[in-house]
Amino acid sequence: ISVIATTLIYLLGGWDIALQSLIIVVALDYLTRISKSYVSKKLNSNKGLKGIVKKLSMFCIVAVAVIVDRIIGQTGMIRTLIIYYLVANEG
Repeated sequence: ISVIATTLIYLLGGWDIALQSLIIVVALDYLTRISKSYVSKKLNSNKGLKGIVKKLSMFCIVAVAVIVDRIIGQTGMIRTLIIYYLVANEG
């Protein structure tokens, strides 16, 4: 578990407040969508799977931003901007 967690954190550019904020906002968004579906009695596993894929793709975008930062020699500026955009979009 620690090897997987360390690899993910490395790929996502480190465990900082920006990444923590993104994870919290993504989790809250997913939980509120599940709650809404449960209350309205419209739970659908296909929609839930699409939501999970969307959330995972957001983290893939962050990983690509980390790679771009490393290629151009930045210190994480692009990654941070991408994360802030995603947090604002999910919020």
